[in-house]
Amino acid sequence: MLGKRSTSLLLFLALLMSLLVSAPAAAREADPCPDRHTPPAGYVPLFDGETLNGWTQAGPGGFVVADCGLLQPHGGMGLLWYDQREFTDFTMRVDFRVHDPADNAGVFMRFPDPGDDPWVGVNQGYEVQIYEATDDPLTRTGAIYTFAPAEPLATNPIGEWNTMEIEAIGHEYRVILNGTEVATYTGDGSRGLEGYVGLQNHSRGQTAGESVEFRDVWIKDLTQPEGPCPEPDSRETVVLGDVDSDVANHALDNGCTINDLIDDEGEWPNKGAFMRHVKDVTSELVADGVITRKERGTITNAAARSDVGHRNGPPERTAQPH
Repeated sequence: MLGKRSTSLLLFLALLMSLLVSAPAAAREADPCPDRHTPPAGYVPLFDGETLNGWTQAGPGGFVVADCGLLQPHGGMGLLWYDQREFTDFTMRVDFRVHDPADNAGVFMRFPDPGDDPWVGVNQGYEVQIYEATDDPLTRTGAIYTFAPAEPLATNPIGEWNTMEIEAIGHEYRVILNGTEVATYTGDGSRGLEGYVGLQNHSRGQTAGESVEFRDVWIKDLTQPEGPCPEPDSRETVVLGDVDSDVANHALDNGCTINDLIDDEGEWPNKGAFMRHVKDVTSELVADGVITRKERGTITNAAARSDVGHRNGPPERTAQPH
């Protein structure tokens, strides 16, 4: 028989082992949500991080929106496709991570309306593969599945987030994984140049959270005409020639900034013409609620002090005849 001291020791060791085993799981559950990212200029989010609005499931299984705004597939094989519009030329960016090398999914593009048949995406579109449990470059992560190999392998370690960028322009396709170009392909014309985009759930037997996870599904439409300011002036403050007004240089809905509208590097015939332009622009900005009346005054005063309108310096005074 064990004495009381031995029994207590065994109970203590059992409790300690239980805590050590449960600690990693508790730590995983306590992991903070990853920071929300803002799409780069020109990109729009297809997934709002909260709902599946705008998306339709084709085939078995599906996706759930989990904590932290993560898209988690289950069951399958199926296809969650963005049903709001088709895309022609575009760049698409998707963040994903896998929890096991055998986790399987893909990003699909340029396929017609699949109805309830996920094989439409496979047979009539293109898939960029997500699958780590193979050494075959044609079927591993980053490959344009069965069309172009992923070389080199550029995935992050299992459990870490990856960023996949897919570019489709005409018949040319390019895949960039974590900043490294891994696949290129020139289509032969057998598949369409326009279609929908989607995410595959290839998680048969797995519940949500046990397979691939997605976030930040963004797309940039390359067929849209360029706005009035394709290369906006992104300086932090409104600058007029050689004078900094210290007023914040706000970005506007059309992609331009206040500096773009001021156009201090334009060809102004004289100071008066530039000042009239500045007053007109800032009046509209006040009316639109972009700047305050005080900021308008600050900008116009800076314009008056600047060298714009007489780039070679202030005009010299000439002697007046007596």
